[in-house]
Order: sequence, then C-alpha cells, then structure tokens
Amino acid sequence: MTPSELRIKNFLKRVPPNAPPAVAKNVETALKLADRFQEKAGEVRSDAKLSAQGKREQLLVMASGGFAGHWGQLQREADRALAGIAGEIAGLRKRARDSLGEFAAGLQREVRDYLRSLNESDRRHLVLETEEPLLLASVLNAPSFLSGINAEVFGHVEQRVVENAFGVRLKELEVDHAAWENASAACEIAANEIAREAEITAEGFKKLATPSGQSQAA
Repeated sequence: MTPSELRIKNFLKRVPPNAPPAVAKNVETALKLADRFQEKAGEVRSDAKLSAQGKREQLLVMASGGFAGHWGQLQREADRALAGIAGEIAGLRKRARDSLGEFAAGLQREVRDYLRSLNESDRRHLVLETEEPLLLASVLNAPSFLSGINAEVFGHVEQRVVENAFGVRLKELEVDHAAWENASAACEIAANEIAREAEITAEGFKKLATPSGQSQAA
C-alpha cells in the first residue's frame, strides 16, 4: 500500500460506515488530487531547463488549470450536500412545531406569563420534562426570553420535540452531516497542500477554483 493509499484509508475511517457512497468518493478524489499535484510539482521543480521564476509560473499555471477546477467541483458538492441537510433539518423543526397543534395566540401568551411567574428551577424542570403540546408550542412559538428561559434550554426543548416527531430521519441526517463535514475537511486539506506546492496562499487557490477565477486564469 502506497503512502497515498494509506492516508486515504485512514481518513475514510472517520466517515460513518452508513454514510452516502458519494462521501467516500469525494474524500478519496480530493486527497488523490493533492497527491497528484505534489507529484507534478516535483517534476516541475526538477526540470533543469526552467529558471526559478519559470518554475513558479508553471506551478501557478498547473494550479489554475484542471486542478483548481476539479477541486472546486468537489468542494461545491460537499457544500451543496451540507446546505441541503441543513435545509431539511430546518424544515423538520418547523413541521415538528406545527405538529403540536394550533393554539390561540392569547392562550400561548398566558402560558408564557405563567412560566415567567415560576422560579427558575421549577420553570426549567417544567419545560424540559413536559409533554403537554400547549406548553411546548407556547415556548417554541416565541423568543426564549418571553418564556423566561435561556437559548440553551430552548434548544433542548426544540430538539426533544423534533426527535419525538422525526427521530429516525433526524438521526439519518445527523450521520449524513457528519460524513459530509469530513468530505469538506478533506477538500480543505487538499486545498492547503496544493496551495503550498504551488507557492500561493490557500485562499488564493480557492479563488482560482471559482467560476470567475477560472475565467481569469483562462
């Protein structure tokens, strides 16, 4: 097993086994891309016909070409997947709140007023333990301070409601999110390594991977 293959194998251990197959492909391709650029950069640096300036220019041409374009595709794939997961989770949160039922706004205000009248310990215990739809809806349909709780408690309440309504799907999305975060991390590693070999900054390489950067390089 080559060092490149060993690195990929070790990195893939971080990806959940039940992750989408596209994640492993993205990770493997990103790391191989960095390894291939390092190999090509070594060939440029060993070319006795090129001056130091010529070598730098050639490295930049290589980075600006297919390498930047291919890396950009991989990063955008990970970004789109993460955005899609975040959007679906946000949708589940709204659907979970809606599933609690419809209650008059005035009635919900009365519930929040009651919660604020309790001491902090009783209020926290009640909102974290209750299964009463009216109380849960009253808390989640208004900013946390109106119920006398902080953002952390509000988050716990919301998470419990979502898990009760869509627990299985939420766990699947959490696995997918963790997996694509690893793919994004692999892309970040690849960008840093290619940039180092090309003697430019990582941000400079990432700009080359954008559509505008590609057109300028052309």
